Amino acid sequence: MDRNKLAKRNLKDSVFSILFSKPEYVKELLYSITGERTDEEIEIVTTKNVLCNGIYNDLGFLVGERKLYLVEAQSTVSPNIIYRINEYYIRTLRERIGDYPKLFGRTPIMEMDRPVFTVVYTGNEDVPDAYETEIYDISGQSYIIRVKILTKHNTTGILKAYCIFCEKYDEYRSLYGRTAEAVSATIKYCLVCEDTAEIRKFLLEYRVEVEMIMEEYNEQELIFDSLLAEGARKAEAKGRVEERDLLLRQMRKYFSNSGFSEDFQREMYNGILATEC
Repeated sequence: MDRNKLAKRNLKDSVFSILFSKPEYVKELLYSITGERTDEEIEIVTTKNVLCNGIYNDLGFLVGERKLYLVEAQSTVSPNIIYRINEYYIRTLRERIGDYPKLFGRTPIMEMDRPVFTVVYTGNEDVPDAYETEIYDISGQSYIIRVKILTKHNTTGILKAYCIFCEKYDEYRSLYGRTAEAVSATIKYCLVCEDTAEIRKFLLEYRVEVEMIMEEYNEQELIFDSLLAEGARKAEAKGRVEERDLLLRQMRKYFSNSGFSEDFQREMYNGILATEC
């Protein structure tokens, strides 16, 4: 079975993608980024399957015809988003160009303003105000990529409400594990909390979808762990010790991020290893 088809994005990222696929919510997100309101038309230009392993960006949108915004949701600290978002930018431009022959035509394709890159960080570690680095192209020319970082502490409105949703989900997940109960408790909290009023309408409308995402995520993650265990057993049977150890380390990593108690993790881990191929 294809590992890429089993790898499921985490719940918070999936909720982010659903939430900000709606133009009315994107306008609120834009206000959080720029501090300004706009009457210009907003077009969603999120790309899919940018890299060979199937990852893709969370949100891309165009304000008017010239201003591009790329936004990523992250729950872990990763300065490498700079390089990923650069890939997303190049792919987005390529999709805006359209037909391949246009690259060789006489007519200029388009002009765009400087793009705006943003990360919405929902973890609990300290993060800088921005990631920034200098990248060199094959000709030796360099350009600066800057990615602004937003958290619940420096934003307002629906984006702050989303950050609080993620924070409460992490809290309930630590109590109940990655279960429907954790999702349900998170939604119930956000429906009554004053600070999450901006996301209330969305959660009422998409509650079923959010819970279905969680159910599918749990199922896919368990299947993936089982496949790792199967691979480890087969590698051991063929004497490939290094391959077996690598797969076992991957299993431990997935379980350590599961939100379940250590005793439950150990029980699940040993149970999967004991399963016959």
